[in-house]
Amino acid sequence: NTSMISSTMNEVYNSAFQGILLAVLVIFIFLRNIKSTLIIALSMPISIVVTLAIMSALDITVNSMSMAGLILGIGMIVDASIVILENTVKYREKGESSVASAILGSQNMTNAIVASTLTTICVFVPLLIYKSKLGMIGMMFQDLIYTVCISLGVSLVVAITLVPALAGSILRLSTRTQKPLKFVPLRAIDNFFEKIEEGLEKAYVVVLKYFLNHRLLLIVLLLCILIFSLTMFSGIGMSLTPQMNTDDSISLSLSLPAGTNQSVSQKELFNVYDKLLTALPTEGYTDIMIEVGSSNSGTITISLPDITEQKYTINELKALINPLLKGNADATWTYGAGRGPGSGSAINVSVTSSDEEKTLQVVKEIASIISSYVPEATNVATDLENGAPKIVLNIDTEKAADLGITPTSLIATLSNAISGSQATTLTTFSSTATYKLMVQLDDEYLTDLDSLSSLLVNSNGGFVRLDSVATLSEGTSPLTITRENKNRVNHVTAAAVGNYTSSQVQEAVTSALDKYLTLPEGVTITQSGDMSTFTSYAPTLILIVALALLLVFAVMAAQFESLIDPFIIFAT
Repeated sequence: NTSMISSTMNEVYNSAFQGILLAVLVIFIFLRNIKSTLIIALSMPISIVVTLAIMSALDITVNSMSMAGLILGIGMIVDASIVILENTVKYREKGESSVASAILGSQNMTNAIVASTLTTICVFVPLLIYKSKLGMIGMMFQDLIYTVCISLGVSLVVAITLVPALAGSILRLSTRTQKPLKFVPLRAIDNFFEKIEEGLEKAYVVVLKYFLNHRLLLIVLLLCILIFSLTMFSGIGMSLTPQMNTDDSISLSLSLPAGTNQSVSQKELFNVYDKLLTALPTEGYTDIMIEVGSSNSGTITISLPDITEQKYTINELKALINPLLKGNADATWTYGAGRGPGSGSAINVSVTSSDEEKTLQVVKEIASIISSYVPEATNVATDLENGAPKIVLNIDTEKAADLGITPTSLIATLSNAISGSQATTLTTFSSTATYKLMVQLDDEYLTDLDSLSSLLVNSNGGFVRLDSVATLSEGTSPLTITRENKNRVNHVTAAAVGNYTSSQVQEAVTSALDKYLTLPEGVTITQSGDMSTFTSYAPTLILIVALALLLVFAVMAAQFESLIDPFIIFAT
């Protein structure tokens, strides 16, 4: 289904087109010259087309990430061209010819814009070098990084070749002195914007002079801003990837206790379906589909309108859905992962122990604590859900040994009673087919654990009841069993609610577990999830930042021919 991809790409295309129009409008307001605006307007699509051609040659597809990189590069694309063009206009105002102004204007600024472009590219180069160490994040952003670097390189070439050519000989620039506006209303508008620009320049000069004369005050203000920023930074949540607030559907998965009849699951699904039809606004979805799975599971899929027509966000719809899912205490509802990069588990608590019973007990307690005391978390689930029911046989080994009963014989007795055993094979004279003759207890004698406990087991002194040497209890076997260092590991997972970040949810989970969970001896818990992955990337990210700063410093040191001057810019 490519509807979501098509809608997303259409939005990206619209954003790119709107970005170009806005950039042209801003340029026209400040330059107030149609030819100048036209030169910049031509440089943008040419840079974009050349960038797309290079992307095609490098087998970089047009996708949401590469287009996001192209949109990000649109603003950067015009920077170098504006610098060249503005300097060319300065020379025209001094009386130089259009050709001479174009040559001098580009010649004086070439080194500056080359250095500016290279410093920006240097920030992205380390990400490409170490992308393999950033796992999914590195692979996800590589197209964006390639596109930004390509667009910046292309824009540099366009700025020092096409812009001077257009300004010097094709679209020859002229100032208001050389060609004044004759239409009175246009001249009035032009004068109005010119006065605004002059006012901004004068205000900047006044502020600059004041702080140059009060340098200590400036330093104090900067230090206060820095301290305030660092203080606010501590309250900023962190997530591995941003959460998507737009999708083409919402998926609800139902899980009922193991062994639940399929008709009961179907009834629960249609019960919620009827509530959804009543509670959800008709413009919030297109259709709702029910899929009945195995005996105790099922899925409800709510299809949403095209992303350009969605009036409700995913979080707003979930806020309407959540109250509808609380009617049945036995029903566990979880939301599907969705299509976004931030759709995984923000929280993943691992419970490790060699004692299976303690492990399962702690897993259930953690899930209950998160569900009850951590409103920032949703979709709380364990790997015990949807597990198969099981009977746990606890053998009194001393009594069994005294009676000469082995664990194997106890298991065989239970197996024969529940599943039966093959007594013999029957054949008929009318055909060559053979039939297995199975012997097992009738279901009416296997209604509960007490009936199984009354089964007779052969011992040294004759038959004895099974419950004289063992006890039976019910349990749930997980779908999968994971072991690390020979210890069994089970997991409790949860996702972040709404605009909460992974770090905020993990902090809340840690606080709740510290307050309400008492770990039995021999059981340990560890938290992973998004923040664990983010932490594992930290050394690589620090290395990337350090390498980027080193490369930027090298470019600026070469540009300024000084090892001291770059620190002026670094201080900002």
